[in-house]
Amino acid sequence: MPDEAFWRERFQELGENSVGPGDTQNEKALEEHRQYFVRGLTEFLPYLKGPALDFGCGVGRWVPDLPRPYVGLDLLPEHLEICQNKYKQESFIEFRPSSDLASLPDKSFKTIFTCTVLQHIVEKDLRKDILRQFRRLLADDGIFLSVEWSEGQRQYDWCQAVTSRELKKEFAVKENGKIVEAGRQHAIWLCSPKPRWRIW
Repeated sequence: MPDEAFWRERFQELGENSVGPGDTQNEKALEEHRQYFVRGLTEFLPYLKGPALDFGCGVGRWVPDLPRPYVGLDLLPEHLEICQNKYKQESFIEFRPSSDLASLPDKSFKTIFTCTVLQHIVEKDLRKDILRQFRRLLADDGIFLSVEWSEGQRQYDWCQAVTSRELKKEFAVKENGKIVEAGRQHAIWLCSPKPRWRIW
């Protein structure tokens, strides 16, 4: 699985663009990449409520689109430093290391969001533990919105599909379409705490 050393090496090579695909070389291309996902999620973003947890926040690309209060978690200190500098004038925004996930209070978020993050956590036990933590953190009326590498396409040792089977162990789940970007397919997953299914 890509670890902190892997992402740091990418960051040293590509800077802020390291949170995009390997062929993303500048800020304009990175924003174009993000817009594919924004367009695919336009229908769902208005339903999200704070407090919101952005797991794998990277350099804070989704901060403008997610509700407040907002907490961004990321593996790389370099990413967190960029986020803190970029949003230091804004209120109700906090950035913390991803290792803080287990220490966050139960049912403390009405939104949990991931975008092309879980797909890189290819160790099954680690991904299972993260999903279990999400279930613990999500309020009874909360939504977990996830956009991740979908099944039915080639997988790699650094990128593997998130499946309905693994999500259903912790949540009520519905797949709501796909986002296709540069030939890559990502499923849109809408999840809520069992046994309740709020919307869609």
